[in-house]
Amino acid sequence: MNNLEQYIETIFSNKLASNIAIKIGKGNTTLYESYRSEKEIIDEFTLFDMASITKILATTTLCLIAIDKGLLNLNTSVSKFFTNNSDKQNMTISHLLTHTIGSSPKGLNIPCNNYDNVADYILSIPYEIPLGSEVIYNCQGFILLGKILEKVFGERLDTLFYNLVCNPLNMKKTTFRPCDKVNIVNHNISDCDIGVVNDENSRHLGGIAGNAGVFSNV
Repeated sequence: MNNLEQYIETIFSNKLASNIAIKIGKGNTTLYESYRSEKEIIDEFTLFDMASITKILATTTLCLIAIDKGLLNLNTSVSKFFTNNSDKQNMTISHLLTHTIGSSPKGLNIPCNNYDNVADYILSIPYEIPLGSEVIYNCQGFILLGKILEKVFGERLDTLFYNLVCNPLNMKKTTFRPCDKVNIVNHNISDCDIGVVNDENSRHLGGIAGNAGVFSNV
């Protein structure tokens, strides 16, 4: 693990991160672990802002559960859930999952947007390239997918995540909007308050969104 330890030292010496938690295992055996912080005392229970890993950990997993239950399929049209998007009739769940919705990343943190109407705003964004023609990483597709999942299951995204993902896997500390501010750090250089998601779009929507907002630990 010498190379990894050298890399960690390089990260800290170049001030690329303030806090690092690493644990590597095989089966039930821990092969290596390291916890480093400039100012805090951290351990395997310390919560980090998981940022865009939310897309996989929460939103994609919930989408696959919905598909498994027969509530969605990859070709389900977005227009099934939102009717005011006449130019988006051919947009599907597959486009949202694969970042092929035809537009580049957009800031959604403007006063007129809120948790309830953000889907309508996303669907009002014009295409920049043909739908499905190119992968352009963006957050708004996953925010929209999160809103669709809420319609499919009839519950808010964070509740779905707790009930269908965290609880079955005994992930007791993994959460949106952590209430307990003890043993929690921001993973990146940020002016955000501890326990507040760094992503501006998710933060504007109250910290619960399909693109970012989950906090978790090793």
